[in-house]
Amino acid sequence: MERGANGTAARKGTGVRIAAVKATAPVELRPFASIGLWPWVELGRRNGIPIERLAELSGVRVAELRDPDARLAQAEANRIAELICQQHGPDAGIAAALTVEAGHFTLFELLARTAPTLNDALVEGCRYFSLVHRDARLVYDSPPTGPRIMRLVLPESYVIHRGFIELTFAVWMVGIRRETAQPFLTPAEVWFRHPAPQGTGLYEELLGPGLRFGMPEDHIAFDRATTQVPLSRRNSELHAAAGNAARELLKR
Repeated sequence: MERGANGTAARKGTGVRIAAVKATAPVELRPFASIGLWPWVELGRRNGIPIERLAELSGVRVAELRDPDARLAQAEANRIAELICQQHGPDAGIAAALTVEAGHFTLFELLARTAPTLNDALVEGCRYFSLVHRDARLVYDSPPTGPRIMRLVLPESYVIHRGFIELTFAVWMVGIRRETAQPFLTPAEVWFRHPAPQGTGLYEELLGPGLRFGMPEDHIAFDRATTQVPLSRRNSELHAAAGNAARELLKR
């Protein structure tokens, strides 16, 4: 057994660590917004696991999975991701992202898609990522030259299923292709710290030829010219209103 950052026990799963905690974790240990699990729930449904069965197997209440305002412990989310990976296969994080439709991530998505350009959307996504996850951070690096990089930063020794890291970048790419009206756009590079799974065809289709595993950090990078592409649904009034709403939510 291993120990995660929150002191909970963790065991080895199929190539990932799965933390075992009670489903009734205190609020401060429940950083994960349930809407971040909905792509996994939908992929599970498509693989013959209805939400009631998924809840039973993972120890999470159905009501929590359906409530967009609910928060779950990372260990609970990890269990759900591992169950779906066992049923679907190692590329489940990418496949789950491909189930995401416009509007899925509500306010967080509205902030990004109403921004003027992709660069502005990436900045806003990093600024308000805590609407989706309170422990993880997205950090945007825009150097004077070279690609612009968005990094996923986790607390030291944080136990998270690799599928959530893959899902994060894959959901961004699904949204970027939709909102730029460029269905074949790919990032300059994508790095994952974890080892490559067997079969990376679906990964490469969405994340492009710059995909690398076993790297020092988790990040997605875009050429500077790509980040200047305007978004098809940019709207300054809606963007300002969404920003005000997000700031109020973060004060709670």
